[in-house]
Order: sequence, then C-alpha cells, then structure tokens
Amino acid sequence: MKTPLPEIDKIEVLYRPEEIQQAVQRAARNIAKRYLPILTEKTKNKEDFKLIFVAVLSGANRYRTALANEVGRIFGEAGYFGYIEEDEISVSSYPEGVNSKEIKFLLDTKRPIAGSFVVLVEDIIDQGNTASWVKEMLLAKEPSSLELYVLIDKTPRRKKEIKPDHVSFRLDKDLFVVGFGLDVGGRFRELPFIGYIS
Repeated sequence: MKTPLPEIDKIEVLYRPEEIQQAVQRAARNIAKRYLPILTEKTKNKEDFKLIFVAVLSGANRYRTALANEVGRIFGEAGYFGYIEEDEISVSSYPEGVNSKEIKFLLDTKRPIAGSFVVLVEDIIDQGNTASWVKEMLLAKEPSSLELYVLIDKTPRRKKEIKPDHVSFRLDKDLFVVGFGLDVGGRFRELPFIGYIS
C-alpha cells in the first residue's frame, strides 16, 4: 500500500483483516474455555464473578475490545450477560534500550482488580521489559488470576524473558509493524490489517 508520507515509502501487508479476525476468535475461545466453567460455578453458588480485560494503552485497545466482544458473545450464547468489564493502564513508551528502571507508570486501572479474573492485553511484546513490568504490577493487586494475551510476539530483540498465556501472531523478524492499533508516531492505528513499513 502506497502512503502519502514522504518519509514512508509503503506499508506491506503482514496479516490480513480475516487473519486477524480468526486470531481474535481463537483467543476468545481459549478465554471462554478457561473462564466459562468458573462463571457457571460461581453463579450457581451465588458468588461474584468478574472478568476484566485490561489493555495497555494505546495500542492494545482494538485487540482488547475485539476480544471482550467475542468472549461476551460466547458468554451470551451460554446465557450469561454483564460479567465482562474493560479497563486500561498506561506506561511510558519505550525508547531504544529501555530497561525496567526507566519505565514510567502513567495511568492505573479505574477499578480495583483484587479478587477478579484479569486478562492483560498487549498489542506487541518486543524487548519484553514493559510487559514483564506491567504483569508484576498487576499481580501485586492480587487478582484471582492474571493471564497475558498478546497480539504479536516479536522476538528478535527480546531482553526480558516473558511467556504469554496466548499469542496470536509470532514474528521472528525485526519489522516495524503498524495497523489494528499499532502505530508510528500516532499514525496508522486505524488500518484494518497489520503491515510493516518498508
């Protein structure tokens, strides 16, 4: 795809919209398989149940919303409505060579997550420092469980070992990707596909 920006020649399609949709559906089925039995048991015993999807701003918003909508659809087909919430946190964008001591916490979740089931949603894991830091920070809030769902696991520059619970796409090339929430300088988040800048 040609771009109108002189500094960017073009964006090559990496994952098509239908591939992204299929990936969302696979991830949502995993989440529903994990939490629907818990929801069923909790409601049967008249206990509270809350599944909170927490996006790391701003890139993970689209993936988070797509996952929450699809899991909500599956829950709804089973007769359960109103058990899903969406929230977000924000940390500083990482510069080249960032380490965990340089990560800045900008925005906390709006609601308490203690005792809730939490799905942490990341758009991309690159070096691994930010995702690892965020996960530890949320675990300190004592949720009943915390799982990390990642749209793209980009491994060539990995510095901090982290194992997501689910990865939609694994990328073993050091490409700069945009689209479906991913951006360069705040641009191209709206693309319906995920591409890389050439």
